[in-house]
Amino acid sequence: MKNIFLVKPPFFSPLTPPLSLAVLKASLERQGHKVLCYDFNVDPELWGIHHKYFKALCQLDEITINDGYSKLWYVLNAHLLAVLNGCDRPTCTHVLEAIMPLYGISPSRKVIQELTAISERFFQRLVEIIDSFDLSSFSVVGTSTYSTSLAASLFFLLRVKQRSPHLMTVMGGGIFADDLALGSDNLEILLKEYPFIDHVIVGEGELLFHKVLQGDFRDKRLISIADIAGQTLAMSEVPIPDFSDFDLENYYHLSIEGGRSCPFECSFCSETIQWGSYRKKPKHLLAAQMQELTQKYNNNTYFMGDSLMNPYIMDLSTDLLDQGSHILYDGYLRADKIATNRAWVKMWAQSGMQRARLGIESGSAHVLNLMSKKTSPETITEVLRTLSNAGIRTTTYWIVGFPNETEEDFQETLAFIRKNHRYIYELEAHPYYYYPYGQIDSRFHNCESLYPDHVTRAIKFKWWEVIGVQPTRQVRYDRLRRISNLAAEMGLPNIYTMAERYQAEERWQRLHPLAIEVYQGTITWRQATRALDHLTLESIPKWLRPQLTDTLTSNLILGYHITNTVQVDEAILSSAIECLIRFNEALQIGWIRNPPSDNCAASLTKALAIYSLVDNDPQDFHDSRRRIVKELIATIQQRSNPCFYFALIQRSHGRSELLLVIDSAIADGRSVVLLLEDLFRIYEQLAAGREITLRPVVKPYTDFLREWAFIDDSAPPSIDTLKVNLEPNQQLLDRSPQVAHIRIGTDLYQRMFSQVVTEYDLTPMEIMISAILKSIGDPLLQVPLPTYIRLDYRCLNANFKYTTGQMMVLYCFPVREVAEGDVRQLLRQLFTEGAPLTALPHSTKKDALLLNFDYLCEEPWLGGDTWAPQGFLFDGQERQHEYGFEIIPVVSGQDIIVQVHYMNDPSMQKLVDRLIGRLVDEIGLILDHCENYIAAKHFWTKEFKQITSIVQHVQREPSKSEPLTMSCEIDPLTCNALRAMDNIRLSAVTLAAYSILLSQANDQEDVSIFLTFEGLDGLAQGLFRISPYPTLRPKEFLYQLEQKVALTLKHSVYLNEFLFEWFLLLTRGGFEPNFEAAYVFRKQPIEHALATNTKPAKAGLNFTADLVLEVQQNTIGLNMLIHYNVMRFQAHDIERLSSYLGTLLNKILEGQEGLIENISVNVVNQQDLSNRLLNEQFNF
Repeated sequence: MKNIFLVKPPFFSPLTPPLSLAVLKASLERQGHKVLCYDFNVDPELWGIHHKYFKALCQLDEITINDGYSKLWYVLNAHLLAVLNGCDRPTCTHVLEAIMPLYGISPSRKVIQELTAISERFFQRLVEIIDSFDLSSFSVVGTSTYSTSLAASLFFLLRVKQRSPHLMTVMGGGIFADDLALGSDNLEILLKEYPFIDHVIVGEGELLFHKVLQGDFRDKRLISIADIAGQTLAMSEVPIPDFSDFDLENYYHLSIEGGRSCPFECSFCSETIQWGSYRKKPKHLLAAQMQELTQKYNNNTYFMGDSLMNPYIMDLSTDLLDQGSHILYDGYLRADKIATNRAWVKMWAQSGMQRARLGIESGSAHVLNLMSKKTSPETITEVLRTLSNAGIRTTTYWIVGFPNETEEDFQETLAFIRKNHRYIYELEAHPYYYYPYGQIDSRFHNCESLYPDHVTRAIKFKWWEVIGVQPTRQVRYDRLRRISNLAAEMGLPNIYTMAERYQAEERWQRLHPLAIEVYQGTITWRQATRALDHLTLESIPKWLRPQLTDTLTSNLILGYHITNTVQVDEAILSSAIECLIRFNEALQIGWIRNPPSDNCAASLTKALAIYSLVDNDPQDFHDSRRRIVKELIATIQQRSNPCFYFALIQRSHGRSELLLVIDSAIADGRSVVLLLEDLFRIYEQLAAGREITLRPVVKPYTDFLREWAFIDDSAPPSIDTLKVNLEPNQQLLDRSPQVAHIRIGTDLYQRMFSQVVTEYDLTPMEIMISAILKSIGDPLLQVPLPTYIRLDYRCLNANFKYTTGQMMVLYCFPVREVAEGDVRQLLRQLFTEGAPLTALPHSTKKDALLLNFDYLCEEPWLGGDTWAPQGFLFDGQERQHEYGFEIIPVVSGQDIIVQVHYMNDPSMQKLVDRLIGRLVDEIGLILDHCENYIAAKHFWTKEFKQITSIVQHVQREPSKSEPLTMSCEIDPLTCNALRAMDNIRLSAVTLAAYSILLSQANDQEDVSIFLTFEGLDGLAQGLFRISPYPTLRPKEFLYQLEQKVALTLKHSVYLNEFLFEWFLLLTRGGFEPNFEAAYVFRKQPIEHALATNTKPAKAGLNFTADLVLEVQQNTIGLNMLIHYNVMRFQAHDIERLSSYLGTLLNKILEGQEGLIENISVNVVNQQDLSNRLLNEQFNF
């Protein structure tokens, strides 16, 4: 019998107590040993260190949680290994500077200093904890090690061996499935470089570790499954985990495994390599063990710690339901046919499955086939919908840049995410990782060491890069950034903190009514209003009664149409309608106005009419539906009080349709959407026997009526002050009413309601108003009609965002004050400072334009599965044409139909023709501007963030001496090669040589350059830091530059706007901003090319630079000029610079495969220039 101390070093998420240690403890103690376990990850400071480290790294780039952690672990792991191996601070700095660019991160010495302090504190804290252990009673110490805990594991075992050399040290864990797989170079390195590890166990510890403790393999350091003839442990023999050593208050869930290995063989996976053939626990055993653990540890939530639940999920869910347990569980699930069966998935959810972790990997059928996933995007879509509509959370994992993934494949993945984002709980994307050993397809590819030799010498271990396949590493990480940006745009989190967990929970519960509460306090609900039987007219405050009797009357009836692919249960729907009324004040007020003599609640149950129709003939069915709508509208119009009705149409073949018709006195378009969302949620929860949970309402409808009661009832402005260009004696009312329709299109609809528009701080209504005014107005946006806007009061007061009731208000819009580009500002000023109108005289309406936004609202979210919104209904009633010209945008499905009601008059017809001809284009132009502006904002924000640290270097009083110019001599072959390039390629090549030169002259620092591109089509400028990292190949650096030059040209139109505040900062104190270096590219007309430019080129926007490379391209030649500040440089310095530049251009054009650090300009006195630049503090 031996005393054994087992630890889980950092970093590994403390979501559950360590399952591997708990099972191993139970197994070893069953064999007679005594085991104590410890989890380092519950130490708050240790666990928080990686968050601090990543937060510091995020200063360097636009890294978000969505993409950052998947690559930042590599930086942290390398850093910790370098410190472990005794590297000093300068060496660690060089390691980080070499590897960060490989993950798309720009290094900074200042940030690296911060990272160094964090890493040093990490090891200090490890020492404090390790030295607090009393190891005197133990004979064996072991670690369960993973890729993110390798450095900590090695440090722990080293420290233990130094303190107690007699202790046996053992390492096992998941790292031996991939990074340190059997046969790998890294495993050999571990055995060679770290002799303080006595035994390395690769395989099931219950068998192999037991053999070691028995004295077998005494002289053997590496023990694997091959040493026991491939024997594996039957799952019936795997003991129930023993969590007694862990403080379970530190963990949210317990953990258990239902099987080992995997029945599938995806090409990138290591599961079958690690565990051998698939095995699962016998039927009934798993559920019984979970029930036992729940009773023992008083925790009913589980994370399933195996690779897939698919092989045992049917047995487990059946057993849990039979037991009547209240266990909740989540785990990994293959997106396979089994998860498209609605009845089965419903059973899983009822048994307690609350989350499924799905390895989606790609939305491209081509890539899925390359991965041997044996599934399709169509099946995955159905899986996501089925799981989410059962309330099960869907955490999804993705791989970008898989070998031979094309840009078209990647675009299919992005489109898949956009289409299905509401069915995705969480999105975690990773770039493709390659291991020479450990993966199914490891030996199918050639590879090379990713890191330079000096990095490998520092960290000991090797990381690999697959070669000879597309996409390149740069493209792979670019795609990672793009998929992460899309996830952020779609509101899809990658959860690392509890704050992010709570945000994800709020979103998921709002989308899916059957989602249960897992984390206490994450679910919110709306309190029902007072019971209907107690609501009488006398109970309404006196100030409210005039509103009920005078203003809440309307002849316009709103209608909405929903289809359902399954038959709706009539009894459940009736109960849901009763609940809907109970939770919405506006519906009750309509019935209270003249309450019927019998019980009010009983009367309200009659708000549902049921029809059964045979729909063999589509036209007959359509006509019958129109008749039903007309009958319901007539019924409402005949009542003395405003009310509503639902009509349920039961169709043949098990389908249903639901119609809502409601008096606009008690509901507007947005209310219809909110009511239908509430009804869907209530119906689904009642059908599943769940408690009713609706999103909370900040302010009820009575609060709106209270605010409305104090609005000034003063008369509207005189019509005479509003008319513009109206013909005298025009009698619009005498003309017959006309209707036209304009279809906006699905693409524009989706763009109008996108996150980009929100980030631009625009609303769909503002886009539509601006586009309408631009379409029908004169060049100064003057509209020849007095204009009124009918809009949703919820847009003006967010406290009423989810309040139902008639909340449309009317504003007079001062069109005469509108100038190009000022529509949004004028609207917001009007809404914040102006007073809404309560009524307009008929004589005013007939000569006016009304922009009616009652129906410009997103369609209701009804789960996206069987319930499908079909849009507003306008059949069955004659619309009163009160206004001479009324424009009504209506959301219809994934489209917007603009209804135009107008009087048949030549002047009106002219305006309508202009609107029809221009509206779609105007909307497109506004959206183009929004999207281009936001893209530019992201680009320039990143660039300015990178140059913030050099602001103090450019605030210098400019030289009073005139700069001089020197021509740069280039040999004819190089010149001809450059001339043959297009503008972007030419500028990238010359800029690459220029930046490499400056970087090498300044000890390989980054280079901050102000760029100017002047062509025949205008001027484009940019300012950013260029990073010719020594570990990059020239081709890779050129690719980066070409991308950056193209983006600079694309986004330069908005540069002045983003640069303005920063420019003010630079000019504060009377200084003229001056940069160390600038680059100018000019494509000149031939007549200007003949004149020699002897004046220095300015970088533009009143910036000056000490050193400017100007490239002039025209039809007869190519000139390269160097302008320089004579106060800082001498002529012979510039001559050398010119010579070096020509040499570098030749080297780059040769396309050599070496690294940038190996490019030599072969000039003896290069160091003289470097010393001069460094001595002059020439910082780029």
